[in-house]
Amino acid sequence: MRSTVFLLAIAGCVAAALGACSAGIVEVQQAAYGRDCGLLAAQLSRKEPWILEEAVAGLGTAGCTQATDALMELLSDGDRDERVRAAAGVALARLRKVEAVPLLVGELARSSHPELRYALVSSLGTLCTPESVGALEGAVSDGDIYVSRAARKGLARCAGELSAGGTP
Repeated sequence: MRSTVFLLAIAGCVAAALGACSAGIVEVQQAAYGRDCGLLAAQLSRKEPWILEEAVAGLGTAGCTQATDALMELLSDGDRDERVRAAAGVALARLRKVEAVPLLVGELARSSHPELRYALVSSLGTLCTPESVGALEGAVSDGDIYVSRAARKGLARCAGELSAGGTP
């Protein structure tokens, strides 16, 4: 009987924690869809990486260009969760921030995490500057097949865009 009560108490605590977690994520997702850049930016002080990742992604989705500096800071923070850093790189590409290319290239050179490298390569393949093309050419030989494929795809995209005289 006592063990059953104890297990029910633990289950209740876990359910409450999950409810709080999903409520935070839902709030952030609603802010992204509503393009509420202020609410999304306010979430950048959160400690929970899953909520921070959603907020960072939301800033890119919502077109919050005023968050560029914060996104660049998150990307360059090597102590951050890799998923948060990856989301920052993707958000910068969604915002078409070509000034982030040197940072994206530098982080790509330093990263040993394949998911982060994949996100960085994908972002560089969206921004299509001469510097990003150089980094993509180097990433074609990456040991991770997904990073290598993303680099080839980015090079193809950039070749088409740059030959047409387009800009990112």
